[in-house]
Amino acid sequence: MKLTRVVIDGECNFCRFSSNILVKIVNRPLNIQFQGSKEAKKWEEEFTHTNWKIDSIKVVIDKDLYIKSSAIAYLMQYAKWYFQPFRVIFFLPQTFLDLLYDFVARNRFLWGKTCKLNV
Repeated sequence: MKLTRVVIDGECNFCRFSSNILVKIVNRPLNIQFQGSKEAKKWEEEFTHTNWKIDSIKVVIDKDLYIKSSAIAYLMQYAKWYFQPFRVIFFLPQTFLDLLYDFVARNRFLWGKTCKLNV
């Protein structure tokens, strides 16, 4: 099974909590790095894409880069069986889901200490 590379955009409590939840939900090995880490910068150099500049969760699979709700949707297809019913959410339009993602990202300081990343 191929290791999935995931880049989380911040290092606040909410981002750390989210990455821990991802590890528990996804039934596949994940290499999760925070955006400022050396490993994430190495991936960025190795895989050039215009979406690297977007502050969002990023999932790198071969030469594909998924961001925001499409990254979550990609990871959810490998979720454990009891999380699979939540995939019905991804039948909603991607623009709506991205707006929801952006809302949570802008307000993540409400769920924990302030994030080092300014959105």
